[in-house]
Formats: sequence, C-alpha cells, structure tokens
Amino acid sequence: MSDVTYRPPDILHWLEQGGRTGRSDSFRKAKEAAKSAGEGGFGTSFRKAAEAAKDLGKAAMADRAGRKYDDFLYLLADEELRIVKDGEATILPYRAIREIKEGKDDRWEIHAGTVQASIRPAAHLVVGSVKVPIGWLRNGIEVPFRLLIEELAARCGVEITGR
Repeated sequence: MSDVTYRPPDILHWLEQGGRTGRSDSFRKAKEAAKSAGEGGFGTSFRKAAEAAKDLGKAAMADRAGRKYDDFLYLLADEELRIVKDGEATILPYRAIREIKEGKDDRWEIHAGTVQASIRPAAHLVVGSVKVPIGWLRNGIEVPFRLLIEELAARCGVEITGR
C-alpha cells in the first residue's frame, strides 16, 4: 500500500479572509470611537471602542484557527497512522489500534493500548439547522469526512463502534 495523506480542505482559507475583514472593521471602529470621544459622548465612544476590541479579538481567533490547520495532516503509511500537528507527529502502529469509537459531535476516538488519539473535522458547514462535518483532501482530492475513519479501520482490521 502507498502512503495516503488526509488534510483539511482549502475551504479554511476563508478563515484568513475573515481575519483580514475583522481587523479592518476593528480599525475603522476604533477611529470612529476616537472621533466621537472629542464630541462628548462617553457612552457612545466606549461602546464603539468595545466593538472594535471585539472585532479585533474575532480576527485574532480566525487567524489562530487558520494557522492551526496549516501544518496538520493524517498520514496513513504502510504500518502506522501518523497524526502531524504543529510539526510534531503522534505515531500509532495499526497493530496497536484496538478500537475506533464514535464520540459526540463528529469526534472519533482511537484506542491503541495506552495511547489514545481522536479524529475530528477541521470545521463544520452549517446551513440553517443542519450541521455537517467538512471532508478532507485525500492526496489532493476532496472526500467525505468519514472516509478517513473507514480507511483507518480497514487498515487496522478493527470494527468501528458506536457510542
């Protein structure tokens, strides 16, 4: 078998876009707050300054979330699963994996003796009241979220269990 990589999809570039938009909104609101401070409205100035700080915080969170997935992947190698996050790899030999269990909120728990890991989606797509996990780029091709779990279970020779 050849190595297979699963990465978060390119949709995460929208986090970067959201961060840029949030920063520019924050700076605009901060300027408005500074202008209104000289016009005597303390309450209005304070509210605008608080909104600017909130937007800046949202932008920082979007930037952080985007960077979190820059160097993140699941590598299904010949004999092991490698989970690479922030340049560090967690290695789980397939022969050590005893259970893959479905958890809450599209989270999957992997039990390999004393080592445990989890697989969860990078993000969810929400439309109205419907929430679904976004899939992966499997060797550069978009695939459903669950395919990673199913392929891992097949390589390990274990059954996927429910909650």
